[in-house]
Amino acid sequence: MGVNETSPRRGYEKRDISTSAVAVFAASLVVALIIVHYLALGAFHHLARQSSGYPPPSSLATTRKEFTGPRLLVNQKLDMESFRASEDVLLNNYGWVDRNQGIVRIPIDRAIDLLAQQGTPP
Repeated sequence: MGVNETSPRRGYEKRDISTSAVAVFAASLVVALIIVHYLALGAFHHLARQSSGYPPPSSLATTRKEFTGPRLLVNQKLDMESFRASEDVLLNNYGWVDRNQGIVRIPIDRAIDLLAQQGTPP
C-alpha cells in the first residue's frame, strides 16, 4: 500500500531539539524564581514592619483553654447504646421541661394519641 498525499507521514523527528533554546528557557526560569523569591521576602518584611501599628489583641484571645486533644470514641457501640437509652428516656417518660412556666414533657405515644383525639391546632 503506497503513501498518498492525504495520509499522515510516518517516521520520526529528523531534527534535534535546540539545546540553546532549552538553556535560555532554564536560565530565564531560574532568574524568574530568584526575582519572585526576593519580591516575596520583601513583601514579608514590609508586612512584618507594619504589624506593630495594630492595636493589641483582645484579652479573650489570651484566655483560651489548653487543647487536650481530640475526644475519640473508644467504644462506639457502647456510646451509641447509651445515647439511644438517654433518648428513649426523654421520649417515653413524663418530666418537667420548665417547672416555672408549667411546660412538661410527655411520652411520644401519649402525644400522638392526644393529637389524634383533639386534632392539630390551626
